[in-house]
Amino acid sequence: AAAAAAAEGAAAAAPPKYWTTVATTTTNSSTGGGGGGGGGGGAYTRVDVTAEFLEKMQLLFDNSSVWVYHDAGAWKNSLGKPTTALTTSPPLIVHGQDNRGLRHSGYKVVSIHRIENAFMWRRYANNRALLVEQAKAAGAKLNNETDVGIHQRVESYAEWQDGDLGVHAAANEAFLIHGTDAGLIDVIAREGIDSRLCGGLFGKGVYLAENVSKSDEYTKADADGVRYLFLCRATIGRPYVHTGNAGQTNAELVKNKKVKLSQLTRAPLHPDTGEPCDSLIHQCRRKHIKVDSASRSWPLKHSEYVVYERSLVYPEFLVGYRRINEQAATR
Repeated sequence: AAAAAAAEGAAAAAPPKYWTTVATTTTNSSTGGGGGGGGGGGAYTRVDVTAEFLEKMQLLFDNSSVWVYHDAGAWKNSLGKPTTALTTSPPLIVHGQDNRGLRHSGYKVVSIHRIENAFMWRRYANNRALLVEQAKAAGAKLNNETDVGIHQRVESYAEWQDGDLGVHAAANEAFLIHGTDAGLIDVIAREGIDSRLCGGLFGKGVYLAENVSKSDEYTKADADGVRYLFLCRATIGRPYVHTGNAGQTNAELVKNKKVKLSQLTRAPLHPDTGEPCDSLIHQCRRKHIKVDSASRSWPLKHSEYVVYERSLVYPEFLVGYRRINEQAATR
């Protein structure tokens, strides 16, 4: 039995079958050069998959560059339609708290690389499996909102994620987006996204989005004007769903003591069971709010996903893109 369990665990942590290599040195297949090392991270290979995924990824960019809202458990886009009926009209690409003054009309994907990091994958897969095992032992069902998993209810979902990549629905795994500085690509590919360095309205955690138009806010272009984001596997597990104002306190966060959300270092307690959750989802419930540029009123328009354990996020695809019709920001 022990041998069988060990074999099952090894299989669960094995790299995806569609990977082309299991890296023992840090390389970049698109340039043939090194990508750095050290820092306790894993060696990785950056595999150019642009030809295979360009059309699919461009469609994902187009379909997720809108404001979505959630109402009474229904996940909808800016026209109030379910997320299965995606639309980019009306786009709110340059609207949002951190998008003030930006001037561009869309995004053009120019490159896609898959990050194959065996060490980081084992860490991710093992912790994903452990989360599921712990939930089962506690009698908790991770995916109990609807018969459709979280991964199919986010705007960053595409059918090819199920077909080409496989999604661990039992763990409430989803593909979500993280924007980054071009100078941080190597360290993220080696070591993952460090939750200790990612502070925000909801504390110290890995911040992810379902909309490219949200993650784009946090990118910094390279010398050629190309920006980058990661399409990440994220284990959501049992999420704490927050629908109030980001600055409010919540009596259920830490042992019934009121703590500001910005002070969190782990997911809040579940309001019903009192058990710790695995992540936080901030759902924006505002509908069709027109931005008043004169008064500089910029309401939160994108939902955010925060995973507090860095090992539960795997940055699988590095996507390079350019803003279309970009003009100088006027803030």
